Amino acid sequence: MRNAILCIATVLCLTVATTPAAHADLPGAGSLPGGMPKMPKKKDKDKKDKKDKEAEEEEAEETPTDEAAPDGEAPPEEAVPAAEPAVEAAPAPAAPQADPNAELSTNDRTKLGQIKNGMRTKRMSLEYMTDDDAKKMATDKEQEWWHGKVKGFYDSFALVENQLNPESVAVRASIDEFAAFVEQRISEGLAQHEGNVAEAADRKRSEAACLDFRTEIATSTNKKAINRGLLSDLELRPNYMAEVVAISKTVDAACKTEKYQGVGTNTRYCVASRGGDEDPAAWCAAAADWKGILTRKAEASIAGTLRDFETRPIAFGSLQGDMKMTFFQSAVATDDGWRELDSWADMHLTDEWEARYLADIQMVYDALDMNKTATPEMLKPIRDAFAWLRDDAAKTAPTWPMPPGNAKNYTVEYALKGLPVGTKVKRAWLESAEWKVVMNGSLPDRRWVKGYIYHQIPGQPWCMVQEWTMAEKYNVSTGSYIKGNNADNGLSRFQACK
Repeated sequence: MRNAILCIATVLCLTVATTPAAHADLPGAGSLPGGMPKMPKKKDKDKKDKKDKEAEEEEAEETPTDEAAPDGEAPPEEAVPAAEPAVEAAPAPAAPQADPNAELSTNDRTKLGQIKNGMRTKRMSLEYMTDDDAKKMATDKEQEWWHGKVKGFYDSFALVENQLNPESVAVRASIDEFAAFVEQRISEGLAQHEGNVAEAADRKRSEAACLDFRTEIATSTNKKAINRGLLSDLELRPNYMAEVVAISKTVDAACKTEKYQGVGTNTRYCVASRGGDEDPAAWCAAAADWKGILTRKAEASIAGTLRDFETRPIAFGSLQGDMKMTFFQSAVATDDGWRELDSWADMHLTDEWEARYLADIQMVYDALDMNKTATPEMLKPIRDAFAWLRDDAAKTAPTWPMPPGNAKNYTVEYALKGLPVGTKVKRAWLESAEWKVVMNGSLPDRRWVKGYIYHQIPGQPWCMVQEWTMAEKYNVSTGSYIKGNNADNGLSRFQACK
């Protein structure tokens, strides 16, 4: 058995000796006398194997092999390269794996602390980015500077001797996170700067259009119509409705032209006047819905007026607010019976005023193309309200006492001048002979007196007491009051004739 083993070993040795080329790659290969290879020492062989292995691994990392795909499988598709940024960051080195048994030297701890403090400071400077910062970040120079900072942290980490310590690995991960944060802020800075550039261009165009809008569209005439008719809750006079409609159409057409297209959405660039009454956004939005706004306003006004008369005569007028007819303001009695009426005739809805009521309402309908007709039946609540007022006056007139006072002066004569022709004056007097003074700082401004006229207008069933006031202006130069020549009528009250 032993002889057989020796024989096999001898054959193998002779085979190796006769093929020297086969040993050229052996570590430590050489020749002994007789052609036998010189075997390396075990210690040298281990060192050489380790060195060759490291060289092979390094070569494998630098030059990836292009191996053929296994049989029956298609070769892998080539990856589509991603779009490169303005300045491409250098690839980060491979991250080490933590070794809990590895210990840090004092020098390593110092290096790691410097890396962490440096990243903290740089990160803080990137947390908030102004428009100027974004503009700077959009330059290649700034991006290269930040990539250089990232590379500097990686280079500093490469000087750490024990990179496998858990603390070292954590710092290395922080560098990766910081590198990603830098790329994110570069991208956000570019987007912010691009948005600012686009906004500046839009602002320049919009500011010019806004100035033209004020001079060409927001004229004084148009401003009154748009602000009163479309941008406020104020009611409109019926004869003004058609003008508001025409102006609204003009503004709406202008807002839709290429010149002013979009100006309404960029009014932050427009220097609005006090009160915002030239705001293109508000104007264009309201003008686009002019018919809806005016129709709703007109219907609410007409319905509200008729509803007020239907419940109780709180106020009179063909339409509420500025749509009121001006033949009288109100017929509502105060607690002591005083009303804003001049005569008993104001307590009736005459044919003339009924016709004006219906004409005003129809004027609104026509201006807005509402396809409606104002009919006399609509005014029944108003007729009923007038009847209620007449009944109320008839019940309360006999109960009121005469107002106080008995004095007179020259003002009474002027108060009598405003009465209708044929009026029978029963009495005229002052509430008090003492003038009431209105001060302006330390000096008088004016003084006034209040009086009454008890009279009866021909054809009316009740007498009336009309209150009035008259004022005198103070002359600073002379230190005296200037006599007045016009009395202002106030409220009236129906009273029994005595």
